[in-house]
Amino acid sequence: MRGKLPKIVVFLLIVLVCATGAYGFMLSNPFPEIEPTAKASIAPLLHAPDKLEEQLLNEAINRWYDVYCHERMIPIEPNDRPSESFGPWSALAEPGTTDANDDGKLTEWADHYYIAHDWSDFGKQILTMQPDDVASVNGRTFAVQGIFNYPKNSFYEEITYLVGKDATVFQTCYPNSDENRIVYGW
Repeated sequence: MRGKLPKIVVFLLIVLVCATGAYGFMLSNPFPEIEPTAKASIAPLLHAPDKLEEQLLNEAINRWYDVYCHERMIPIEPNDRPSESFGPWSALAEPGTTDANDDGKLTEWADHYYIAHDWSDFGKQILTMQPDDVASVNGRTFAVQGIFNYPKNSFYEEITYLVGKDATVFQTCYPNSDENRIVYGW
């Protein structure tokens, strides 16, 4: 039995010969190229990534700001009473002043944005306003469209975002709270 190889060695030699042959066949006959049946491309997005990123970022910020402002609104339930008229009032323009006039007068804090202390005659009347009332200030008359309270720790831009830049706004403190009363209309 000297001339015979063990079965395992024969098996390994056969595997080695087959593997070598298969490898040689693959080198001489590479896989054919297959034409794709569908095409997808992100090339249009790659040409303007800055614009796309900027657009997505702006959309996200706008959605967040909208939710942020609307969630801070504190709804007010109007009283069941007939509509009333307020004014004619006049207000001294003091753009960007830090507070309403200490003498109780109505202050035009920004274009068509009026502020008054809640203890003043103007503030007391602003606190009673509700939709369908009419007010006249500095020769401009408008119908009240809505009322709500809003946190004092807010910005002018939040209010104008909620009511519109063309609205006329009255703002006064809501007594014994950290809120302002906002009355707006056109």
